[in-house]
Amino acid sequence: MILSQMGTRSDVLKVLDFGLVKSTTTAGRSGVTEDNTISGTPSYTSPEAIESPQRVGPASDVYALGCVAFYLLTGAPPFSASSNARLWAAHLTEPPLPLSLRNELVPRALEEIVSKCLSKDPAQRYADGGELRDALVTLAAEHPWSAEEARECWRVVGTEKPKRTSTRPTAPNLAPASRTRVAAD
Repeated sequence: MILSQMGTRSDVLKVLDFGLVKSTTTAGRSGVTEDNTISGTPSYTSPEAIESPQRVGPASDVYALGCVAFYLLTGAPPFSASSNARLWAAHLTEPPLPLSLRNELVPRALEEIVSKCLSKDPAQRYADGGELRDALVTLAAEHPWSAEEARECWRVVGTEKPKRTSTRPTAPNLAPASRTRVAAD
């Protein structure tokens, strides 16, 4: 996904790759890959996909979207580590740093939505993308986000290093120098 600016309109999301997909109609398939390995991009993998891939469902997609939102709002993924095993351990056991510690311009209500997406327990997340959409629509109605606020947020994310309050290493900012931001593969 790429978040970019289209003309004078900020925050335009372009989906370039849907990544891994799972058929929901194939009978008898567990959803586990042929060699019984964890699938997906480690920075966006839900706890249940790590522990028990057959439990992956819509709430796992909500978790991944929470990771993408965290990255878009801070310029860094919720967790970083020196190996996939350590990264997966962080997804399983560590709470992400609050968004406001990395970007003070993130409204508290949006921080709460992203935090709910990143809950370790799938039952504590939005049940699916529709529920998440409803929460975001409500947020947009209650707390409008102006183009000026979007530009200021991008200035902070694009030019300032995220605040560090943890001993965990931060991921490098992979965004190109232009206004286009690379969110996930």
